This record gives sequence, C-alpha cells and structure tokens, in this order.
Amino acid sequence: MVKFIKTLDNKYLLYLTISLAFGFLTKYDILFFIAGLVSLLFFKRTQKVILTNSIWKYILIFILIISPNLWWQYQHQFSVLNMFSLLYKTQLDKLTISGVLKDLIIMLNPLTIFIWVGGLFFMFSKKYASFFRPIAISILISILLFAITKSKAYYFVPAILTLLMFGSVWFEQNVLSKRKWVLYPATILLIATGILFAPFGLSLLPQDSFAKFAKLKLKNGRFQNDRFQVDCQEYFAQTKWKNTLTALKEVYDSLPEAEKQNCLIWGKHYSQAGGVNLYGENYGLPKAFSYHGSFYLWTPESGTIPSTVIAFTNGEAEINFFQAFFSSVVAVKKVYNPYASFDKDLYQTIFICKEPKQNFAGLRTAFKDRIYE
Repeated sequence: MVKFIKTLDNKYLLYLTISLAFGFLTKYDILFFIAGLVSLLFFKRTQKVILTNSIWKYILIFILIISPNLWWQYQHQFSVLNMFSLLYKTQLDKLTISGVLKDLIIMLNPLTIFIWVGGLFFMFSKKYASFFRPIAISILISILLFAITKSKAYYFVPAILTLLMFGSVWFEQNVLSKRKWVLYPATILLIATGILFAPFGLSLLPQDSFAKFAKLKLKNGRFQNDRFQVDCQEYFAQTKWKNTLTALKEVYDSLPEAEKQNCLIWGKHYSQAGGVNLYGENYGLPKAFSYHGSFYLWTPESGTIPSTVIAFTNGEAEINFFQAFFSSVVAVKKVYNPYASFDKDLYQTIFICKEPKQNFAGLRTAFKDRIYE
C-alpha cells in the first residue's frame, strides 16, 4: 500500500491485491484492514489512479484467490459466522474500550505510546499530506472498526506497529534533530522497561521465579496478582500438559485390557484433543477426537463408538454434557491448574464414559450446529 501511494504504479496495486487475498485466507481479521483501504478513494491523487485502472480486474483477482475458502464456507453453511456470533457471546461482549486500551499499552510497552501517538500526528502534517494522510486515514478507519466491534487488544497490534514506524521517523526528525542527547536516556528507558515487561509475554524465567516477579499470590485456589490480571499460560503450558497426560495415562491404565483395545479419548475443546494427539504417543495413549472447531471435520462419519471412551474437559462442560451421549459417565480424576487465568479452568475433569447411546454418525449430526460451543 505504501509503495502504491508513493509511486502510483499499477504493479503495486496488483501486489496489494494478491497480499490481501492471501491474508484473507490466513486470517479473516484482514477485512478490517481492507475496509480501511477505502481511504484511498478519499484523496484525488489515489482515487484517480484506482478508478481509471479498471478496478474490477483487481476485485476479480481477489475473489478468484479466495474462492476456495468461500466455497468451503458455503458448503459448511458459513460456519465462520457462527464462530463470530459465539465469540461475541462468550468473550468480546465482556470487553471494554478502557480495558482493551490498557492491555494494548502494556502489551506494546507503555513508554512507546509517545512514539506511536507522535507518529499519528506526524502522518497528518502538511509537509507529507499527499503521501502520509491516506495511510493515516486507513489506519484510523481500521482502529475505529476494531473498537466498534469490541475487538481484543492484540487485534490492534498490526495497526499500532505501523504507527510506531512512522513515529520513529517523527522522533528522529523532530526530537533527535534538535536534542540528540535525548537518544541515550530514551534508549536506556525503552530497554529497561522492555526487560521489565518481557517476562509477561515470553517464558524467560523459571516458573517459580516468574510467580515471585509478577507478585502472584494463591487466592481462591489460583495464583493471581491483586492489581491486574497476569496470563501464565506461557509458563505453565508444559507442566499443565505433562500433568494432564499423566492423569489420562493413569485412567487409561486402569481400564481392563478388553476395554483398552478400541478405547478413544474425547477432548471437549479442540486444544485438548490436539494436545493428546501431539504428545499422547509418548505416554502410550490412544488417539483423541473432538467435535469442537475444525476437529469436527476429522471425526469419523460413520461406525460404532467404542464401548469405553475417556473424556476430559475444563470448566466449560459438566458431567451432564457427556451423559447426553453415554448411559454411564463417571468422573474419575481431576487435574489441578493453580496458574489458570480463569476460575473455570482451575480443574480439568476426566470421565470414563460407557454404553454409547448412538454411533459416530449420530454424534456428527448432534454437533453439526454446535462445533463452536
């Protein structure tokens, strides 16, 4: 986009079209960026080039590239819309603009706010109006749409990183050109705060050391900071899966040999089934299946469900969830996760399910419209 605005060369418009199409195939959030590109029509310089170069050709190229994904969505009743709907019900509707802004500032290092805000004002300067303003308006439209749709903090990051780049130019031209000495304290402060915040995003410290560093205290069964929420997933992930797989192995080993033969594991969440299939072989565990997310497509379309299935879930489902599909469901073990981000994730419960009430075809039918629950 920057190259096209600077040169008005059609080849960069083509490159932009192809990049947007492959971006769409990777992440639907790119639609917010595409919406921001409307800004190019607000300025005569770019508007003239776009409208006089058979814009329909670029639209057609975009549609052709994304058509496999559109066809797949059509075949599956545009399941992405169901996912977005449930995402709003369970997560996004609970977000606030102030909370998201706070998370975003912390995520990007609070001191950098002066740079990216400076970059935004710099892009509106008269000196670079024809070049910078279309980019600035595009970014602002994307940010506004993210805010209106109650997006998570990390959705904003690509837009803010762009502002950081222009902010760096502003800082060099308007601050360092007059006060070169500012470079040294600014660099020291950015490095120091970067080191301070880095452990919250990367698992750089031993788990126990991080708990002390983040001032986590055991409260209501889980480690928490009294002032702000701390995500410990990066630190506890390996331990969590080791504990989970060990517990599943113990339950599996407790089964009679006859029941082990065809036993499968049902992970309520796709991450649980994925974890078992990724690491389970090292523990001698059977394969896992799930009707959540994309895992639904990989479940058997027909056939008999094994007489014994080991199921496990976080707090998003209780025993009655599995009782709808098995005549006998017994909770046999709980796996404690004191570093869980939410109370519902404190325990993973493992069930032994027997006497299935239907076959695999019946389960696929039952979950056809429930894959994002």
